[in-house]
Amino acid sequence: GFFTCAADVTTLVRAEAEASGRARQLESVLSRLHGGVALFDPEMRLSLSNPAYETLIGLPTASIRPGHTHREVIELLASRGEIAADEGALISARMEGGRHRAATRLRQRPGGEVLRFETQPMPDGGCLIEVDDITALKQAEDDARRRAAMLDAVLAALPHGVCVFGPDRRVSLFNDAHARIMHGSAVQLGETLEDLVARRVAEGEFTPAQAQAVLDRQFARDGVDGRPVLHQRPNGTVIEARTARLPDGGHISVITDVTA
Repeated sequence: GFFTCAADVTTLVRAEAEASGRARQLESVLSRLHGGVALFDPEMRLSLSNPAYETLIGLPTASIRPGHTHREVIELLASRGEIAADEGALISARMEGGRHRAATRLRQRPGGEVLRFETQPMPDGGCLIEVDDITALKQAEDDARRRAAMLDAVLAALPHGVCVFGPDRRVSLFNDAHARIMHGSAVQLGETLEDLVARRVAEGEFTPAQAQAVLDRQFARDGVDGRPVLHQRPNGTVIEARTARLPDGGHISVITDVTA
């Protein structure tokens, strides 16, 4: 004879359906990511990647597939002129030897785009590589660096002393001319305006009345008086001081040696 065995596999079927749904959802998310993602196994073979990964690193769509080694991906890039052969060999060696620790590196493509690669080790011994196009950010950083260098050059060339106070009334910047003009009573980075004024009273630079006038008129908390103020230093030099409020809530003080 024969017998029939029936088993309730509802839970299994539901689990398979949920797993398939999650897989489709993951594929949908990966395909829509602006950043590139590539997962490599412990042997540095590609397990999965999204379309943005290929596009960002400079490969045509469907150029790579699961099973490709990281070295083969680099060779494809070298064959397309994205990277030099010797650079490709260096990248491959670095990835194979250092995939067990997190790292970040930048690469500029031939077209000028700047890519940021972030590598993270995975529990199974493989690694995850994320790629972002940071061209705009890099350009903004370079522009900011150029502007900062230009500002430093301007401050260094000015014959006027410049001292900047932050919103917390602490010294955040001053130039060489300020230190030279105020020789013997130079400001110190991080020093509060109140401490600076008190120190100058102790040094004999200010009288108590002058110190109070500086705090109440030139550097009042509810506004600053931008009119020039003349001050004769104990060494006989005469300086003209002007103060202005800055957009961040701090203020700038500009002094000029007008002794002559």
